Amino acid sequence: MTAASSRCARFAFVLGCLGLSGIALAQAPGAAPSLSADDLARAQNPVWMRGAGLDRVDGELWAAGPGYKAHFRSGSVEITPPLGQDAPRSLPLVFALESIDLGATRVLTASGAVEPVQDGQSARYVHGGGIVERYDARVDGLEQSFVLDERPQGAGDLVVRGRASTELVPEAKGAGLFFRAAGLDGDRGLEYGGVTGIDANGRRMPGSVTWLGDAIELRLPAAFVATAAFPLTIDPVIGGTFSVANQFNTFFADPDVAFHLATPTYLVTFERVWSATDFDVYAQRVSVEGNLVGAQILLETSIFNLALNPTVAICSPSGSFLVAWQQSSNVNGPFDLVAKSVSASTGLQSLPVTLNTVAAGSTIDPDAGGSAVGAAASVFVFWTQLGANPGIHYARVDVPASGAPSLNGKYQLSADPNDSKPTVSKYRLNAHLVAWQRFYSTPAPGDHDLFHAVVGT
Repeated sequence: MTAASSRCARFAFVLGCLGLSGIALAQAPGAAPSLSADDLARAQNPVWMRGAGLDRVDGELWAAGPGYKAHFRSGSVEITPPLGQDAPRSLPLVFALESIDLGATRVLTASGAVEPVQDGQSARYVHGGGIVERYDARVDGLEQSFVLDERPQGAGDLVVRGRASTELVPEAKGAGLFFRAAGLDGDRGLEYGGVTGIDANGRRMPGSVTWLGDAIELRLPAAFVATAAFPLTIDPVIGGTFSVANQFNTFFADPDVAFHLATPTYLVTFERVWSATDFDVYAQRVSVEGNLVGAQILLETSIFNLALNPTVAICSPSGSFLVAWQQSSNVNGPFDLVAKSVSASTGLQSLPVTLNTVAAGSTIDPDAGGSAVGAAASVFVFWTQLGANPGIHYARVDVPASGAPSLNGKYQLSADPNDSKPTVSKYRLNAHLVAWQRFYSTPAPGDHDLFHAVVGT
């Protein structure tokens, strides 16, 4: 079994507890901690189900919520549903606005060169003539809307048409469409909800959504458009559907958490699994009361990468977290070690930095330790190295208040190829304690022993 497949096989339903606050600070010795009603509600409503985000990731605009991720390109948007670990690869739907007509009158012929613009948790394509195509990152789905500021010339049904391409199989569902992932059990795919027209006075009118073979058509009836007050909004919601009996395909895993005392804020990191070849790394800031702070932070989002085993540590002097993970474009590796910094106060992320690459091997099982109070502005990251120079390695990484982290030395802690899975103390004053396991094959069937070392600053 490969390192990736072994890692992929280990899931736990632990994210449901991430909303819990520090509740056992004043308990009597031996007393069980009590849970408030808010704590219990958060435990039943996991952090990933309550979060959505839209941000620039390595220079490109992305959004993600529980049932979708979206990549906003020049003139088009690529929307990917979660299909589960047993789906061979991700299957996105690409939508590009083509035209808007009012009856027989052409209102807009879209240009493919329109660039997306970020507006908070929204992405906008400004098409001219007072027409804006907008996407809002919401927890319940990606809200797509088309806003016409002024009444156009012409009369009849208002028709928005967009070119669409996907390997998902389209079918009618209620007032909208469902794009199904063929060959997978259950209902897995992308739901394109029914369309609603909303005028400036709040009047609402349902419309129709039609699949045309290579396009999606949204239509509002002429009678409503003729009496509508402008601006007029056409407003479907898009989101993923994942309903299967085998919950092994759940698609969140490997949480880690660190705390910044001065803010005070936690940062929770976790994997998001979209398919067998598409694993992302996200993060969420959480208050000491257990409430989400800001939008979900999208750290690695490509549909072509596996980003695994995220680890996070705080660098208190700079007020930034370091998040590191192993990453490869191939399910069998080799894996590199990649890192970004995240501001504790704003949630802003840096560009990525590759901390370690092995020419004939992999960097796996990273774990990071930081500094809780005044110390050098650096974090230590430990990992298992396979192939060349096997064993336990570590790096000292400088984490600035803004900008990308930088490597400040790499070292080898052990040279035994049977050593693996280092774990390091989260915080330090003058040193970190790191522990790891060593496998002995004899006597059969073999066993592991535990080793440790103190690594100074």
